[in-house]
Amino acid sequence: MKYFGICIVLFSFFCCNPSVSENNALSETNYGKIDDSDLKFKFGDIILFEDTNIKAVVIDIFKEDNIIFYGISFMMNDNIFGRRIPEGFEGNCIDLIDILYVNENYLANKKVSVIKQENLNFKKIGIGAYGYIKSYEEILSDYKKGIEIRKLEQTPCANLTELKPIYEQYFDINQFK
Repeated sequence: MKYFGICIVLFSFFCCNPSVSENNALSETNYGKIDDSDLKFKFGDIILFEDTNIKAVVIDIFKEDNIIFYGISFMMNDNIFGRRIPEGFEGNCIDLIDILYVNENYLANKKVSVIKQENLNFKKIGIGAYGYIKSYEEILSDYKKGIEIRKLEQTPCANLTELKPIYEQYFDINQFK
């Protein structure tokens, strides 16, 4: 039994690569794979949910069953919601963007407008946490939750022993240009 535990630890250490983790922590966007020319929103659009004054940037787009999903990252001023997480065991960190996927149908008949287009370098963007919004109303609640968690003290990225780490933070949008 003792050797079984040691084998599990060694297997985890050598075989667990964050780039292929279950939650796609380092997944790339679909930029360049999806033609957004005929879509309401484009990669890099800064959008405003006018009834809530919430800003977000379109980071990803995908199509499933003929429905478009926009992957948005909320913004506070010129800062994007993201997370800095450990990468490997040598104290290195990686900055990722948190996104929520919104079904295009949830945005129909809503006051959502493009306020500007950012020329982002999508090769610099990795997707951190992601989720799906089930209704338009969830946009406000998820935005508020994101603000609250980013008020907490962030766990240093090199600290791998923290039981409940807080990696969420803001990144200046210019970091991804």
